[in-house]
Amino acid sequence: GSLYQYFSDKLSVLSAIIDSRIEKHIDILCKSVEEVKDEGLDPYVETLLEACYNLFIVDRKAIKKYFLTEILMLRYKTILNARKRIAKLFSKDVQKYFPAKTSKEVDKNVELAVHALLGVIHGMIWHEAKVVPLEVFIKDGKALIKSYLE
Repeated sequence: GSLYQYFSDKLSVLSAIIDSRIEKHIDILCKSVEEVKDEGLDPYVETLLEACYNLFIVDRKAIKKYFLTEILMLRYKTILNARKRIAKLFSKDVQKYFPAKTSKEVDKNVELAVHALLGVIHGMIWHEAKVVPLEVFIKDGKALIKSYLE
């Protein structure tokens, strides 16, 4: 057995584990773009997409368990809030590439792009047949993200 069996409030423990995992994912994604955030929009988006692919698609079986646990625990709001936090963090980084737009416009566009991208990622996590090679994911993902931002 594990220590987990001794906790009376297992839901609380699971929630803490999931929250910790979400924080770790956000941290990994933020660190991935740290070095390229001043090199232009293309390198930024390409690096972000590669990090997403490596984080979510390469080990999709493990990720699938976490998503399934969140869904079974009815923690949709946690998932949406994590997406919004990711969008806010990336919006600050890409704001400078859209000087003609207000920060509110960029925030909204980045949030929509993050939702669209993570929708594609979720599709690949759940359906093996939808998984594409990294190069295709980056090319198509970049086009998807730019369609929301420009």
